[in-house]
Amino acid sequence: MAKCKECGWNHPATAGPCPAAKLKSIVDSKKGKAIAEFMNLLMNHLQNLDNWDEQIKLIKNILKL
Repeated sequence: MAKCKECGWNHPATAGPCPAAKLKSIVDSKKGKAIAEFMNLLMNHLQNLDNWDEQIKLIKNILKL
């Protein structure tokens, strides 16, 4: 395995942009940090619920996903 030119890690070649480099660029931005923080809060909240599946359906409905 060669060192990736985009992220600097040793990993198999990827089709298209390096996912590790893309993730790093997202997390390094102010917007990315805010999204990651929100997703972490949401994940922890859903993990503690008994009706997590209903809550996920509700969130998807609200967001029209």
